[in-house]
Amino acid sequence: MLLRRSQQMQRMEKRTEFPREALDALRPHGADQREYDAPIGTIWGKVFDHLPAPLKSRLVDWASARPRIAENFANYIKAGFLFASPVIVELYGWYVTFERGLADDEKHANVQRRYRKFLDFADLQIPNSLLLKYFSSAIATFEQLCTKIIDHEVDAWDKGWRTLTTLSSPAWYASGESSHRQHLILGFNSPFYPNTLIATSVFQEGVNLHLQCRKVHHYGIAWTPGDNEQRVGRIDRLFGKVNSLLQRQGPDMSALEINYPYLKDSFDEDQVGSFIERKYAVEDKMDRCTQGDFDREIRLNRSGWEVFLRTPVPDAVLSDPYPASFGRD
Repeated sequence: MLLRRSQQMQRMEKRTEFPREALDALRPHGADQREYDAPIGTIWGKVFDHLPAPLKSRLVDWASARPRIAENFANYIKAGFLFASPVIVELYGWYVTFERGLADDEKHANVQRRYRKFLDFADLQIPNSLLLKYFSSAIATFEQLCTKIIDHEVDAWDKGWRTLTTLSSPAWYASGESSHRQHLILGFNSPFYPNTLIATSVFQEGVNLHLQCRKVHHYGIAWTPGDNEQRVGRIDRLFGKVNSLLQRQGPDMSALEINYPYLKDSFDEDQVGSFIERKYAVEDKMDRCTQGDFDREIRLNRSGWEVFLRTPVPDAVLSDPYPASFGRD
């Protein structure tokens, strides 16, 4: 052992030191020592510059005053971007486009200089990118996701986000036999996958799905208008996407979208038409505090029911059917 170590020391002593001029000659074309000493930015720094002011302030607050939340959010973003979103594909597309646009001499230039040019190129793509949309939405909803939707403390930085690594598909299906419903609830309330969730009545009640969604498609008609409202209520909730859009953009730009797909000229159309008419009648009676009989007739040639598929308008002024009256003492 001592002999081997002695031989190694002798070999080290015999090594020739390269002069500074020789090292400079080994650098890539156009390399500059001062560029190696300059700070190198990151794609996340570029994204930060494009964030709205409130989201910037939130990140700064986490980093300075609540570092455990900042670390937890970093783990959340990493898992979501790598396994449950198209963001990495988008970044790769930017890189390929950037490389194809380089001249031949630039492709063999200093790697750090080329990296900085790529950052400048990416900076131009960020304003309309999925990267910015996913990142902004993740910041805006992270604390509510942890405190209201799932069992993951907002500052539990060491807990990990392994659930997101299993959600690699943009669309998922949930039924009574699904064993991973909590995973789907997490993914659907995050900006990551799944973006589309198809569910039976197992998600009709007692489930929050409102943080990232504002569209509901009723492929199966509920039995009653009340059940229908329960389904819509998974999305139409306070502090959800619809609510936040209403606050930022107003009612004209952020309506809750509800759709009833059907096969035209089929019994399916009659079911939808019958339900929509009944739903309209129930809502009208509730608004006016009146009672009445429901139409139980099945009409195979129902027509004109589409008029009830209306866009909400400001409520008309209704008179109180049971006004309060106070007599003199």
